[in-house]
Amino acid sequence: YIADTGNNRLRRVSPLEPLPDPPAISLSVPSLVFEAKVGSVGELGLTISNTGKADLTVSRIGVEGTTEFRVSPSSATVAPGKSQTVTVTFAPASSGQKTASLIIIHDALGSPSAIPLSGRGIPVISSLRTPDFDGDGRVSFEDFFLFAAAFGQTPAGDSARYDLDGNGKIDLDDFFLFAERFGS
Repeated sequence: YIADTGNNRLRRVSPLEPLPDPPAISLSVPSLVFEAKVGSVGELGLTISNTGKADLTVSRIGVEGTTEFRVSPSSATVAPGKSQTVTVTFAPASSGQKTASLIIIHDALGSPSAIPLSGRGIPVISSLRTPDFDGDGRVSFEDFFLFAAAFGQTPAGDSARYDLDGNGKIDLDDFFLFAERFGS
């Protein structure tokens, strides 16, 4: 009953039909972090689960940010109690940190859902460049000291050999490449 004060009476109302139970989304990871060599592809997966009682319609799964991240599938329908695996790939075109967001648009509460993506493109040593700077056939502390003296410089002339990834800088990426070969 509700009061109808304009007519000075009580009105009887029928209860509303109960609302159907909605879908509910659960994501298996809060973020995805990749490492892949430049020119190769890293792949990680996540799971979209429907913890509700109605079908979950995911109308779009996409990436906002750099095109070095890709996702498949681009949409899905997930039945109650079921899951859908989503594959995210990272194919760095250059070395360094890359970031983007995986955006999931769905019909559950909280849409859209966003998952941060980050990836590090690992430089590849050119076959012509070697961290054996002193030419003794092994990568040792002597090479490290030579590299350390050139660190932070802009490669020119003889110092260009310390730019192992060929990006025009003698930096941490070159150090990581040097460290990967240390002792060999």
